[in-house]
Amino acid sequence: MLRNKNLDILRALATFLVVAIHCNYKSGDTIDILLQSIFRAGLPVFFVLSGFFILNSKISNLLQWYWVKLLSITLPFLVYALFYYLSENSLSSLSIIEFFKVISQNPTGLSTHFWFIYTILGLYFFAPALEPMIRHCPPVDALRSLIVLVVIQAFVSNYQLMSLITDAPNLIVNSPFTIWTLYFVSGGLLARCHSSLTKRIGSFLIISGFIVTFGFSFMTPNGYNFQFGHYDTNASMLVYTLGLVLFFTKMSKVNKHVEVPATFIAKHSYGIYLIHILVLKYFIFMIGDFYNEQQLYYGLSSVALAIMIFLISLLLSWLISYPVDYFTNKVKRIIPE
Repeated sequence: MLRNKNLDILRALATFLVVAIHCNYKSGDTIDILLQSIFRAGLPVFFVLSGFFILNSKISNLLQWYWVKLLSITLPFLVYALFYYLSENSLSSLSIIEFFKVISQNPTGLSTHFWFIYTILGLYFFAPALEPMIRHCPPVDALRSLIVLVVIQAFVSNYQLMSLITDAPNLIVNSPFTIWTLYFVSGGLLARCHSSLTKRIGSFLIISGFIVTFGFSFMTPNGYNFQFGHYDTNASMLVYTLGLVLFFTKMSKVNKHVEVPATFIAKHSYGIYLIHILVLKYFIFMIGDFYNEQQLYYGLSSVALAIMIFLISLLLSWLISYPVDYFTNKVKRIIPE
């Protein structure tokens, strides 16, 4: 499937939202709940977009497809992971064996956000099994399947709440699939049926999904003694995220002053994701003597912090991408198309 410039804009926006998640602490304050409700859509958007494109792109050479995807994910990851390893260990104590031991045995051993890489690799290994089914799925059937998935997730993610306000038995209801697989598959189905949907529907999904997400986010820390599962696992976030992707696919062509920088950011979104936690760590360390660290992580100050971390991460990703991309592209050619 050909790239969509509007979805590159969404990818750039989602990249900033992911950075902003880690620059804002969850609290019971209304402004922080509002910001978290906005920021938390960032990561699900990446999974939906991955499914949107991968599950609708014909995979003709399976070995070459796996080779390219594996290299595109793992080689940049190894480079950035090495920076994290060096930040915790002196150069003299550097052990390549220990480095590979850490990243092979613990997905979050070097940084908590590295779980994403292992999850997306798992989805990529699984994708060729799903791609023919979804790519050949008629739009009407794809829409029906998407609705069924949302309804199932709504039931699963809110069953405990329903049991509190009704006479339903308090059972443990588990989803038949992991939440990130759900976003990935939903993205593939949305690509099949989005042409029959409208921008207005996208707007409705965004607004309704956000309102429910914010409502559950507000109620969770404010004395209701119930965890509403209001972020990634709730169907409200799935609706919110699908609405964002649908809305951006229906947007008219944007001004080049927006398109060009957004495309540049989208190109470096993976690098920004990989490096931003390390940038945040050192940025806070450097300005710790001048600002109260806790104040930076709350309210509108966290937005300013996120912008700064995002820009620095973009710069570093751009610089690192030159040698990494050059080497990755060379290795990719070992298995021809």
